[in-house]
Amino acid sequence: MLSRITAFCSGRRTKWVVVGVWLLLGIASAPLAGRLSKVTDDRFLNLLPDNAQPVQVNDLVKRLIPGNVNATVIVVYRRPGGLTAADRQLIAAQASSLAATPGTYHPVPPVGAAAAQQISPNGEVAVTVVPLTVGDRQIANELKLVRAKVEPRAPPGLTVQVTGGAALESDLNQAIGGAGGTLLLVTGFLVLFLLVAMYRSPVLAIVPLVVVGLSYSIAAAVSYLLAKGGLKVTSTSASLLLVLMFGAGTDYCLLIVTAHRDRLRRVRDHHEAARLAALRSGPAIIASGATVMGALLTLLAARLASTSTLGPVAAIGIGIVLLGALTLLPATLSIVGRGGFWPNRSVGYVPAESSAANEQASSPTLWGRLAPRLLSRPVPAIVVIVLLLAGGATGLLAYHERASIISGFRTQTDSTRGYNTLLTGFRPGVVDPVTIALYDPQGAVSPAAVTAAQQRLRAIPLVSEVTPVTSASPDRKLLTLSLIFADNPENNPALARITPITQALRGLPGHTEGLVGGTTATLAAYKAAAHRDIRVIVPLVLLVIFFTLIILLRALVAPVYLIVSVILSFFGTFGISVVFFREVLGKTALDPNLPIFVFVFLVALGVDYNIFLMDRVRRESAQLGTRAGVIKSVVVTGPVITGAGLIVAGTFASLATLPVVLLLELGLAVSFGVLVDTFLVRTILVPASTLVAGERAWWPSRLHPGNPPKPPPPSAADRGESAAAPQASGRA
Repeated sequence: MLSRITAFCSGRRTKWVVVGVWLLLGIASAPLAGRLSKVTDDRFLNLLPDNAQPVQVNDLVKRLIPGNVNATVIVVYRRPGGLTAADRQLIAAQASSLAATPGTYHPVPPVGAAAAQQISPNGEVAVTVVPLTVGDRQIANELKLVRAKVEPRAPPGLTVQVTGGAALESDLNQAIGGAGGTLLLVTGFLVLFLLVAMYRSPVLAIVPLVVVGLSYSIAAAVSYLLAKGGLKVTSTSASLLLVLMFGAGTDYCLLIVTAHRDRLRRVRDHHEAARLAALRSGPAIIASGATVMGALLTLLAARLASTSTLGPVAAIGIGIVLLGALTLLPATLSIVGRGGFWPNRSVGYVPAESSAANEQASSPTLWGRLAPRLLSRPVPAIVVIVLLLAGGATGLLAYHERASIISGFRTQTDSTRGYNTLLTGFRPGVVDPVTIALYDPQGAVSPAAVTAAQQRLRAIPLVSEVTPVTSASPDRKLLTLSLIFADNPENNPALARITPITQALRGLPGHTEGLVGGTTATLAAYKAAAHRDIRVIVPLVLLVIFFTLIILLRALVAPVYLIVSVILSFFGTFGISVVFFREVLGKTALDPNLPIFVFVFLVALGVDYNIFLMDRVRRESAQLGTRAGVIKSVVVTGPVITGAGLIVAGTFASLATLPVVLLLELGLAVSFGVLVDTFLVRTILVPASTLVAGERAWWPSRLHPGNPPKPPPPSAADRGESAAAPQASGRA
């Protein structure tokens, strides 16, 4: 099958068909791809499983209480020294104006009975509560209307800002979506720079970018259609789709182009060279892509939508860019021919006898000199690398996590400034109270149930206030109260208090059910779901990768130490990253979802390079014996895998351009981990482990039916001479 595909894609006439089809798909998908950021959903509440209590509270309120309120924002007013009478008249007038705005429901200004709760004790800060009835994806537009009605009309000295949970989440979503173009440009230019440095050819550097760019456009369009069909695609998933496709896709192209360059020296017809390059590199690339896709699809078992939806979105992207590398790339290489390597003149056809003479006369390459030295004493090398990674893992002792919306921003926005303004006039608990829902499906909630709930909640430590009923359904089957903490409602102690609150609401009089909602409960549920996802996803990822390695290598021993190497690499690099975030970036607490993202990407990409290496090691060991096969494989795969590692590290580092703390930390951690895998694990630890294991690495299969063959006399390839370097693709 692969042979027929590569022959068709590199054919003299059919290559134009392949390129034409891809161009048409790219053009057709571009408008849809550009709309992906318009359909992403980043509300914390929508990331939770449907049975989470905050989700149930939100659904009950929307269904039973008039107004169909979906979210609430807060307009904050502040004048140092105290609000004036004119300020209060303006606030009341703006509330009336907002009431006439479509998408709002009865704004509550700080007048009358609400003044005591909505004007700060020092008289400097006041708030108007504005319920919104629009859908989740219309909140951003509604916020623009609200801000346009209140902020530009503030008199001198009066600060007006719009904040609240919905405003914070919308601003975070808009910040990521707005930076998508910047991320694309930074990633594209970075990859282009690295490819030019590797190939010294502008044309050949652009070809992989075209392949990956068209593939990304198609994948983004598919993700848009999935989101329109009901899949919860987050801004994080959209950003990670971009960097993952550019990183992995460029790697696949790099392997094929390197093999193509080698074939051009041996084959006169550049069409045949492109076919052979794709054919020889294809199996290793397919195995690598299948492993990454399998690891990503395990995320479907996650409860958090931000994690579970990343799986199919990213897996689709990897599948499309893999198809592009095996079809569009050979077709494009067949079109550009040897001219694509201009001004590099080293791809001319060299007859076999001349090639052999040049190989004997060539000097050793850098990898040819390094590999024998690095692997001359494999046991001490293993001990040193293991100690380094184990030492790095001790950094996990500094790991501390916090589920928070406000701490997710890297830069100030209108909503974050408004939140900080609130804190100047009100206690943190008042700014974001917990919602208590009392629901009786069989009738009106009894006064006894309300009294019991209030008494139990007031007995919980650090609960400073439990309000009377704040809203009710017409039949009073649903009542809501507000609970105010004495401390910050987004800090871990407050999140931990949600469990005793939930327990206190069990067994209320009658058939009344007590449910907990609001930001604090949402963040507590998010944190609990993230912990559960780690416990489930990590074993699944390891099992998928382990069985893939068994099938690929037809062995049991080698997959074991390969899995151990990537696990050790993850703990070592993540531990060092935690210390870096804490001591250098000042981030003392991390998002609970960060470890699972770092784990999936590091383990999947780390095994990716091990597949390229070990696939070559197995084939070379069958001819030369394990020791000579390992050294030769390290030499000939060194340049291309090192280049691939630099590209992936660079693409993930581009996440640092986004204004979101989670993606900054994810990008830096994965970039560092990929470099460790490239220069320590792949170069030293895995080859040294294979040398120590010897022929046992391939148990229970046998590389040789009889005695192992005697290694041939050292050739230029064994010594790492330049003629061998172009064979660095997994199957070149």
